[in-house]
Amino acid sequence: MNARPNPWTQSGRAIGQLLLSRIDVPRLLADIERALDDAARSPDVMQQLDAYSFAADTLARHSGASIEECLGWLVAAFGERDASALACLAQRRPPAPPVAQRLATMMLEYRVAYRKAAAGKRWERELTLYVLSQGVPMRAQRTDEVEWSDLPEPVRAQNLGARRDEINFTLWPVAAEAR
Repeated sequence: MNARPNPWTQSGRAIGQLLLSRIDVPRLLADIERALDDAARSPDVMQQLDAYSFAADTLARHSGASIEECLGWLVAAFGERDASALACLAQRRPPAPPVAQRLATMMLEYRVAYRKAAAGKRWERELTLYVLSQGVPMRAQRTDEVEWSDLPEPVRAQNLGARRDEINFTLWPVAAEAR
């Protein structure tokens, strides 16, 4: 049996080869990778990732769930939509429903506070997470120094616009309108 070549398949291959001959594929891939790296290194994304990491580590220590499950639950609970943050949180894994329920009841409150230091352009960022661990409320807290250039855009904007030297965010419980 002599099969005739499909002209559409041949045309498609010819068009594909023509396009590939005119596109610098390695350069295109390098540009895409550089854009993703730049987005992942933005101050906003870096601050988000650090906040996720702190909460996931704390929840994992007190719940017995894996960090990946805790990240998966946090991303879903916070309604994260930022593509750069989601790309960087690729190791997350949705927890089983009983684990998700346990995490939801464990996490009582999560706050982030940015305060301007007394001198210079340094700021302090304080992460405070309240969890219910074996029926007992406890607080996990971490304070870091942050350079002005590493502050998230909303913090810089509030400092410049409203001259505020302390900016607070409540990440949990999430307001119904934010979900």
